[in-house]
Amino acid sequence: MKDVNRVQDAWDCHQEARYVAERNVNCSNALLAALREHHGPPAENNEPEGPSELPPIPNDVIATAAEIAFPEWVNSIKRIQHAVCKEYGVSLLELCSHRRKKAIVRPRQVAMYLCKTLTDRSFPEIGRRFGGRDHTTVISAISRVEQICAADEEFRARVQKIALGFAS
Repeated sequence: MKDVNRVQDAWDCHQEARYVAERNVNCSNALLAALREHHGPPAENNEPEGPSELPPIPNDVIATAAEIAFPEWVNSIKRIQHAVCKEYGVSLLELCSHRRKKAIVRPRQVAMYLCKTLTDRSFPEIGRRFGGRDHTTVISAISRVEQICAADEEFRARVQKIALGFAS
């Protein structure tokens, strides 16, 4: 029964994402507003008292909707993630996981840094593409990579190598 529910949840997420994309949502704030509008107020109360009364939108729904609505930037983030995975020898699953081992955290930080420097995506958008992380995590990752780049020439060269490979 759990598998049936999981399949139904995935289908619902896909349908919600398709709904948003078909409405020609053209910015992330409008994307979130459309998702919130589509979710509607809680079942027990038809008139929400404020934004906090609306049901939360699952990160996978937002990510799927963004992938349909904004394929160009989602694909660029995915390309950066894959380039970092290849350079550091980690999987995309590990990169987006919640594991905190240094061998995974450092590539994740580099990927977040490159996503911010090579795309015009916001911190929350980048965080969502890395397993639903908070925007402050992305800010911290970028700051950490900048600190390490300033202190370690070899690390900076490695980051630049990935960036140049992405740009070509």
